[in-house]
Amino acid sequence: MYGVKPEIKEELPTKVTTGVLDDILKYCRLLIDCINAKPELAANPAVKTKLNYLSEAFNDDLENLKVSKI
Repeated sequence: MYGVKPEIKEELPTKVTTGVLDDILKYCRLLIDCINAKPELAANPAVKTKLNYLSEAFNDDLENLKVSKI
């Protein structure tokens, strides 16, 4: 994203460094929402591909968490 729109760095959520899964998932959700809120960025092929990977991994993690809590 920084190569496409360097100034986006100021608009993105603060990266987490706690290593806590819940914090990481919250960050991922915020990042996904932030990128999707910027159609010109989300439509860029390079960003779109990575956003799709992140969204899939995020959804997979949520699904696995649900299963592990059963």
